[in-house]
Amino acid sequence: MSLVNLLKEDFTVRKIICNVLTHAIISFLFFLVFYLGYSTSFINHKTMDGELFILPNIIVFLTVLSSFLFSLQEWDKVVNQKAYLYCYKTAGIFETSIFWGKMLVMVFHMLITFFVTALVMLLFSGISIKMSRFLYFFLFTALSGILFIQIAAFIKYWVKTRYFMQTNIVYINILLFLLSGLVLPFYLYSGPLYTVIKFLPHGIIFEGSRNLLLNHEFIWVELLYVGILTLALAITNHILYKKELAI
Repeated sequence: MSLVNLLKEDFTVRKIICNVLTHAIISFLFFLVFYLGYSTSFINHKTMDGELFILPNIIVFLTVLSSFLFSLQEWDKVVNQKAYLYCYKTAGIFETSIFWGKMLVMVFHMLITFFVTALVMLLFSGISIKMSRFLYFFLFTALSGILFIQIAAFIKYWVKTRYFMQTNIVYINILLFLLSGLVLPFYLYSGPLYTVIKFLPHGIIFEGSRNLLLNHEFIWVELLYVGILTLALAITNHILYKKELAI
């Protein structure tokens, strides 16, 4: 019941509506700037692998980056704000419920972000996609979003109250997303930059999601990479969380 009570408080109608409206507006703006402008004034994406090159990239970028940013903010309460923990403990909500409750809330909001972003992109682009392709794409993107929730939690435990460092980490992640395929496919790079970008989660996620949506190729190596890394970070974060409570 303690987990249910926490979910009721954090997963409110107001927060859901705010999430939906925010990402609907952002998705539409991205559609105007990238999808319409990308093929006319920047680079003709129709000359690349599939004329929808930019569409899956925008959906993945907004979903995964939003998960990362939202998680950094929420994990700040769990890691740094002792009053936040005491308030819940007084109400009979225990530490383990707080940890997994926060995790579930972030996953729920990430799923809402995905559906809103994908819906806006597909509606305004006028593109019809087979349901099987979309379901594969959703599975991989959802798992990718959970991975970046775990990455945000892991980072937050180490930087803690060092907000300057946290801000720089946010900028670095945005830059890695940009380099990993939002605007240009990373296979156009060469040398060490290609090697680094290719094997970071950012590059794997962009490449895997694009193959799923455009070519209906479900590559198990990419799914295992994201899945194993997500599981490993989830276990590590829970251990760090317990260690933090013992301090």
